[in-house]
Amino acid sequence: TAFTPWQISGGSDGGTSGNYKFRYFNSSANLSIDQVGTEALDYLVVAGGGSGGYSKHNGDGGGGGAGGYATGTFQPTSTGNIAITIGAGGATGQGTGPYGQPYILSNDGNNSVINGYITATGGGGAGAGTLETSEDTKTGYAGRPGGSGGGAGGNVSNAGGEGTANQGNDGGTQQSSSFPGGGGGKGGAAAQGTSTMRSGDGGVGSTTGNANHDGAYRGGGGGAGTGARNSGYN
Repeated sequence: TAFTPWQISGGSDGGTSGNYKFRYFNSSANLSIDQVGTEALDYLVVAGGGSGGYSKHNGDGGGGGAGGYATGTFQPTSTGNIAITIGAGGATGQGTGPYGQPYILSNDGNNSVINGYITATGGGGAGAGTLETSEDTKTGYAGRPGGSGGGAGGNVSNAGGEGTANQGNDGGTQQSSSFPGGGGGKGGAAAQGTSTMRSGDGGVGSTTGNANHDGAYRGGGGGAGTGARNSGYN
């Protein structure tokens, strides 16, 4: 079978490397297939990261989970447009805890999609830690699932959110102290909060996939913090 090159447009020109020609999308748009090629196309899709957790009452917020990191191949069979959706990072908002205390709500990141072929799942929002004046009203929240899971909030034992298979890892847990867990990343699970005055680090990102044109790390989880309000990032 004779080799036929692809003719495609849309997004931005990422240059060439060896036999590969790259295009990348930083915002939602169409990938236009003007001529169908012989070989499959490689893709790397990263979703929006989850936002970090926070409390206004000295509880410690977990780190937001990284957006799902999906890599592989796909092969359109006809010309035309394929919708590309770029997921934004999770937003933050005001909430109220079970004892009436205000705290910052985290939110999951948004999916990134090659329509009809692949969906990278948005990162899980982090758990908030809350603390009223009495030790009896300590509470905290687990991280939420996502591409990579959000880290657990501090003050009581909580679990990190579960990551999506082949796209990310779990968020860090909170154990035995007030220190929260970090957000999961594609390249590794997040660190848990410890009893040695340390909040959990975020999980490392990844460089895998032929479509990772510059070899940069992508899909890293957010580190847990104290009294910080952070939005997620792609």
